Amino acid sequence: MKHLGLLLLFLWSFALPAEEALPPRPDRYFNDYAHVVPETKAKELNERLATFERDTSSQIVVAVFAKVPSATSLEDFTVRTAKAWQVGQKDKRNGAILFVFVQDRKLRIEVGYGLEGVLPDVICKRIISDTIAPYFRSGDYAGGLTAGVDAMLTAAKGEYKGNGRTRAENSNVLEPLIVIAGIVLVLLLLLFMLACISGAKNGTVYSRRGCRRRDSGWDWNFGNSSSSGGSSTGSSSSSSWSSFSGGGGGFGGGGASGSW
Repeated sequence: MKHLGLLLLFLWSFALPAEEALPPRPDRYFNDYAHVVPETKAKELNERLATFERDTSSQIVVAVFAKVPSATSLEDFTVRTAKAWQVGQKDKRNGAILFVFVQDRKLRIEVGYGLEGVLPDVICKRIISDTIAPYFRSGDYAGGLTAGVDAMLTAAKGEYKGNGRTRAENSNVLEPLIVIAGIVLVLLLLLFMLACISGAKNGTVYSRRGCRRRDSGWDWNFGNSSSSGGSSTGSSSSSSWSSFSGGGGGFGGGGASGSW
C-alpha cells in the first residue's frame, strides 16, 4: 500500500501543468514586446521613467506583451514576474509595473510594498479604467501608455528622494573603480613579491610588517600603508536608451487589474 501511494504521488506530479517560464528581467524601463508604440515615443517614455528614478529612487517599469501566457492567470503571471524582476530599491521596495496584454485586452498594475501608500488598489483601478482604457478602446496605445505613466508618476512623486542616478548608472560608476582597484592590488602584490625575492640575496629582513632592506633604505610597511583615492567619471552607455537595473524590490500582490 505504501509503494502504491508513492507511485500515485509520482504519477500525479507529472500530471500537473508545468509552470510557465517567466520573461527575463528587462534592461529598459519601457518595454514594448508587442510593438504597438512608435520607437520615438517608447524612447521618450523610457527616459522619463529613468529621470523619475534619478529624482525619487522609485522605479516604475512598463511591459507590453501580446498576450497572457496560456498556462497561467493574469494575476499569477504578473505577480511572479514582478517578484522575479525585483523592480524598486531593496531597502524601500518602491517599485511598480504596468503590464499590458494587447490581444487579451487586459492590463494590470503591480505595486511594490513601499508604494502601496501612494498607489493603493483604488488609485490603480482608477488609472486603468479612467485614464488608460479610453485611449486603448480607440486603438491609441501610445496615448494610453503616456497617460498611464503620467498618472503613476504623479501619484508616486514626492514619496521618496533620489540621488541623481539610477541604479544602473551607479553600477556603471562603481564597476570600473572595483576593476581598477583590483588591478592595482595585484600589481602591488607582484611588486612586493619580486622585491622580497630579489632582496633575499641582499640582506633583507622579513617580518609581519612587511620586508625591509637594511642597506638601501627602502621600506614597504604594509601594516601602516595608506592610499590616496582617485576620481573616475562613469561613461554613458553606447545605447541612447537609459538602462534599467532592478534593485531588489518586493511585491505582495498590491495593485489592480482591468480591461478595455
